[in-house]
Amino acid sequence: MVTIKSKREIELIKEDSKEDKLTYKELEKKIKPGMTTYELDQIAENKMRSLGAIPAEKGYDIGIRGVPRFPASICVSINDEVIHRNTI
Repeated sequence: MVTIKSKREIELIKEDSKEDKLTYKELEKKIKPGMTTYELDQIAENKMRSLGAIPAEKGYDIGIRGVPRFPASICVSINDEVIHRNTI
């Protein structure tokens, strides 16, 4: 099903995306070969928080006993590593 957004909804989406864009720009400026995913995560989290944003992924609980909360602010993988898969 396709939902057509109103002009107001589109403007809200643009506004909400500003922090993402600025975070990506910060990563683009600082990323270099040999960096760890932890270092990238720290750069992204610091930028998000400096903009007043809260990393949505950090601490996310999928609700399955024994599976820890998500530890990072971004979901990042190395090269062509798969980071998501459906379990159902």
